[in-house]
Amino acid sequence: MKKKFAVFCIFSLLVILTSVTAVSCATSPPPEEPAPSGTQPVSPAEPPVTPVPEPAGLTPAEQAAFDTLTEAALRATEARRRAGELDGQSFFPSDWDSAQSLLDQAEQQRNTSTVQNIQDSAERYTSAADAFDAIFQKALAEARLISERQLAAAREEAVAAGAMEYAPDYLAAADEKAARALAQYEAGDYLTARDTAQDAFDMYNTIRIAIEAHRLRDEIAARGFERYDSANLDSGDAALQAADTAISTGDIYEALDRVTEALSRFSEVLRIAWQTRAEQGRSDASAARQRALDVRANIAAREEFDPADTIFNRANTALNRQNFDEAVGLYDECIPMFDSSTRLANARRQAAQDALDRADRRILESEQTAIAAEQLLEGDNE
Repeated sequence: MKKKFAVFCIFSLLVILTSVTAVSCATSPPPEEPAPSGTQPVSPAEPPVTPVPEPAGLTPAEQAAFDTLTEAALRATEARRRAGELDGQSFFPSDWDSAQSLLDQAEQQRNTSTVQNIQDSAERYTSAADAFDAIFQKALAEARLISERQLAAAREEAVAAGAMEYAPDYLAAADEKAARALAQYEAGDYLTARDTAQDAFDMYNTIRIAIEAHRLRDEIAARGFERYDSANLDSGDAALQAADTAISTGDIYEALDRVTEALSRFSEVLRIAWQTRAEQGRSDASAARQRALDVRANIAAREEFDPADTIFNRANTALNRQNFDEAVGLYDECIPMFDSSTRLANARRQAAQDALDRADRRILESEQTAIAAEQLLEGDNE
């Protein structure tokens, strides 16, 4: 779906496209921020000014004055529409209220009874039109500045993602379109500039999302995660292929949507894979911990068991918070530590048993020696 470029209000960057060779790296797409709410621009189909009815039987002087009034009223309507089209009411609310007051006054005090009254009415509409025109000019400058900042930020994001390395030609095309949009703003062709800026904005974001999607796809392959969610994987691959086709036909918005879909699909594959791995890690770690407890490693090998148990608890917390990759790493870390505590506890138990056996033997040997001595003494007495 085509996203509306924020000429009218500031919103955070979206992410999005092209065929590139990506590097292996796991990152999450930046969270999307909604545009701030504000009063909607006035619809050109709903003019705020009541048409001026033309009285019958006007003298030439009255007709000339009335024509001026009609022109002024129409100009006020158009000025308000243009200012609203650039969201002037949100950018400059106090100016807008003042201009609206002038227009309301012109409407309420419109009088066509005499030439002077007609002229006075025309002047009031002209004042309102001038006020809305001033808002339009200020809003136009603001819109250009916002566009320039947004385009610069989108380009910076694309470059940071690797656009110069993986999509230099597409980046150059986006740069050319961005420069054209700003030139159109300078020329006052704001509607064309808005659409051109939208294209450039989406092209930058298209590059960034494409690279990110390929990175996630490479990570899935590198980690052997394809088997965890083949349906989303196949859909993501198909979306990337469709994006390549859209690029070849110059369909920016279709390409943007398809790469966004690919990123979403691959992200879901990774989420499911990490979750499955984390849950298996918890099972394996729990078993290792129980083996340690069975030999009382928490007592006999506390210096090994306690650090492992701390990491195990951290892993459980990470899993509960759905930090699956973190949980996997922690479970993998604590399992060999539990196993080590089990071996140490067993070794110490065996050493203790050996010591007991040796003591028993010594006691037995002492008893045997005593018996032999007693027998010898008895023999001497005889």
